[in-house]
Amino acid sequence: MGYASNGNNKIESLNALRAVAFCGVFLGHSWIVMAPIGGTCAVSIFLVLSGFLYTYRYYSRDCVEKCGIRENFVFLWNKLRYIWILAMMTMIALLPFCLLGDVKESLLTIACKIIINSLMLNGWIPVSEWSINRVSWYMSSQLLCIFLFPWIIKRVRKLTVKKAKHLIFCGFALDVFLAAIAALGHELYEFKFEMGWALYTFPVARLIDFYMGCCVGVIYVHKHTYSENADKRADVFAIASLVSVVIVNYFAVFVVNDVILAEYSIFKMLVSSSVFLIPVCSLVYTFANDNIITRLFTNKFTLFIGRLTRFMYLIHNVVFEYLGRIIWRVLGEQYYLDYRIFVNCTLGVALTIGIAYIYSIFVDEMKNKFIGVIN
Repeated sequence: MGYASNGNNKIESLNALRAVAFCGVFLGHSWIVMAPIGGTCAVSIFLVLSGFLYTYRYYSRDCVEKCGIRENFVFLWNKLRYIWILAMMTMIALLPFCLLGDVKESLLTIACKIIINSLMLNGWIPVSEWSINRVSWYMSSQLLCIFLFPWIIKRVRKLTVKKAKHLIFCGFALDVFLAAIAALGHELYEFKFEMGWALYTFPVARLIDFYMGCCVGVIYVHKHTYSENADKRADVFAIASLVSVVIVNYFAVFVVNDVILAEYSIFKMLVSSSVFLIPVCSLVYTFANDNIITRLFTNKFTLFIGRLTRFMYLIHNVVFEYLGRIIWRVLGEQYYLDYRIFVNCTLGVALTIGIAYIYSIFVDEMKNKFIGVIN
């Protein structure tokens, strides 16, 4: 399987990376903490990958030349409208849980939540309870990044490869600096959750990941080749990239679970995003090129799953919630605690893929009917 298709110049192997990253999200939300790529790392992969792909697609195109508030909103709507429809559907599916259970919320609170989630603003609020679908905070980051992209692309087009590399390391340094500030705030004022939100969920902080991905895209546009056989140096770089991501991820797991360095809160702040950034940038670049790692992970199944991940991300939490509550009510709390991982990783996976596939068919039909999304 080649890493780039011939017809539309898409880098198909990046769908394989999407599949790998989503496995990290899925396993993390299934309470499997020792996965080679965890959920926190996977979020960075998705954001860096988004910046890379937008830059790759629009680097030499003039369809985003007109920038402005109105033009950027049109660009944003064309890119996110089907995701927004799905976000509304998953939100509605989870609304009954706001009205049922041990903790019932007032109608005013629910109404405020609906408005905030409908506008994709829940990621801007440092309280996770405001997300009806708890993974939908990511949409706030996507919204900000895509809205700003027409301005970003006009500037990254002027970058040289050397300057793009410098900016990647500057982005990493900025994230480390923010982690240090967060750690200091945690030590002095005990703003534990707020500091974690500021690094992990806050859309402005995640814009750093996206911009670093844009810089990786600039490097790729200038330096990639479509050789059939990758040389040994490319294979060594690819293996090193994957190994570094796995090592950093396991380091983060140990830190978060208080196995090592638990007394230094700065390390806990670093694993919110910073520690992954450089390895993730190299991994995205690796999967965009032909090498041993790309060939190992790219196949029909990973490409299929990768194309569905944009929908699976919002859907899987709804599936988990319903499966968990059904098992709890029908079979009891102990059965739920004993078998929730197994159920999520079997029935949960199957349902998520099936629902995402059905929705992808709906999206394709809508695109064909209304002449599709403006690319």
